[in-house]
Amino acid sequence: MRACITPDPSTIELVGEWDIGRVAVLRRRLDDLLKEGRPLVVDLSRATFLDSTALGVLLGARTAWEQRGLAMALVVNDGTAYTVRNAIHLLGIDRIFPIFSTMDEATGRSRMAG
Repeated sequence: MRACITPDPSTIELVGEWDIGRVAVLRRRLDDLLKEGRPLVVDLSRATFLDSTALGVLLGARTAWEQRGLAMALVVNDGTAYTVRNAIHLLGIDRIFPIFSTMDEATGRSRMAG
């Protein structure tokens, strides 16, 4: 029998407001993480605002990860600003990305504990 080992995911936390003025930084960081060749978890638990350009960058990243056969997930919880949670729901992003409420859940660490 052959065991399938999934590498620990790369992670990035978006804190505060992410708009057109900051998306270049986000895009560069995501490009760097993609080169690592690991799944990705984007922690939005401390995000207060994501404009359409930031959401577009995340959707583009998902496509890039998917083309490499890699998973990408989001952490969205009660700490995530209502405006971010609402946008994710209204735009259907919660139907595109796996959504977790904690980093432990998203990275699989909670399954290994206990």
